[in-house]
Amino acid sequence: MIYANDYPDQGLPTLQRLVELEYVTPKQITCPSSGDQPGDCSYILVLNAQMSLEGGANTVVLYGPLENHGDEGGNFLFADGHVTFERKQAYKELVQSIKRGGP
Repeated sequence: MIYANDYPDQGLPTLQRLVELEYVTPKQITCPSSGDQPGDCSYILVLNAQMSLEGGANTVVLYGPLENHGDEGGNFLFADGHVTFERKQAYKELVQSIKRGGP
């Protein structure tokens, strides 16, 4: 949200670029359950996310692959800052919705 407010016409950069610009830390882009090293990106950034207050609580900004949690489900970060863990079936449905251009 801070990056989007600072650069409203730029669109979202990669998570690695957000680290370089110091909007997030390397630890924040690494899922502790993934086995990745700090600084390795463990998440999938939703590039079409509407990064504004108008995007609403249901807009997914990024999510973790199923592999991060032993194929049981995954975490989703929403535009309002809340995170949920969705079990495998709900995870798959939400990812499909994202791929269709949904939240």
